[in-house]
Amino acid sequence: MLIRLGYDIHFQVAASVPMIAHLNVHPSRTLDLVEPDQLRTEPAVEIEQYQDSFGNLASRFLLPPGRIRLHNSFLIEDSGEPDLQNPRAEEVQVHGLPAETGATCLPAVSFVAPRTSLSAFTNKAV
Repeated sequence: MLIRLGYDIHFQVAASVPMIAHLNVHPSRTLDLVEPDQLRTEPAVEIEQYQDSFGNLASRFLLPPGRIRLHNSFLIEDSGEPDLQNPRAEEVQVHGLPAETGATCLPAVSFVAPRTSLSAFTNKAV
């Protein structure tokens, strides 16, 4: 089956803001793409792509002040079969994970906001 994927995301920022976006299909599915999976921005900005430590494709760029649009639309082919599952897989609560696990999770949940953007969301000067 063919699946149309896409997004149309709009931001308005008061100052330049660095962004890392995970908006592409996983590289393991690249051969299934019928149309290119390419992040586009309006206005156009320079985008650097890299694979993160989990093998996902990440896009790094600088949002300019004002309005910006991130968009994409593409086709991917899929069998329609469900993903493989492990019926014996267990969910482990965060407090039950080994301490070293935090190092791999931290980049996914932490973000240090630039001083200018932090002040835009608070009433306090930074």
